[in-house]
Amino acid sequence: MSRVYLLRHAEVEPPWRGLLLGRTDAPPDAAGVQRFVRIGQMLQERGVKTVFTSPLLRAKACADALGLGSHVIPGLAEIDFGEWEGKSFRDVPRAVSLYEDPSSTTIPGGESFDWFATRVREAINGILMRETERPSCVVSHGVVNRVILAEAMGLAHKRMFRIAQDPGCINLVDYGAGWRCVRLLNARTL
Repeated sequence: MSRVYLLRHAEVEPPWRGLLLGRTDAPPDAAGVQRFVRIGQMLQERGVKTVFTSPLLRAKACADALGLGSHVIPGLAEIDFGEWEGKSFRDVPRAVSLYEDPSSTTIPGGESFDWFATRVREAINGILMRETERPSCVVSHGVVNRVILAEAMGLAHKRMFRIAQDPGCINLVDYGAGWRCVRLLNARTL
């Protein structure tokens, strides 16, 4: 069995809040990063020794704050919002279609959702193949986490935005031969 603690990065600094941030390297809020120090202590108590993270600053800084060292996995980067990047939903009303039916949504100049989901699936499968004997941790992003969680629960991607992923949240997924079980979802503590 493989156990994965799946964390979403802390809230971003105020000027970036409420915007579509895919590949934009917005910094995380300092207070939120500090919370990851405490989470790191809890993860150590649970036997976590390996942390995998997105290369983006808001996730990488939080992964580093866990104090366990981290390995950057490019496949864990957030979806590329293309021309929508850095804009609000008010500025791009069509962006809401991503939340209604991601596979049918075309992001101008951005990443196809199906390609993105495949990239994320390959990243998590690579982690699972590497970490089979001990629990590990992944620090990533809202849409990335929803893909991982939806697939673990057998949900269609069309339903994944029904899964809350607040900044700084903790999820726990167990993986076995032919099965998956989500044991913790959008929690603030372990």
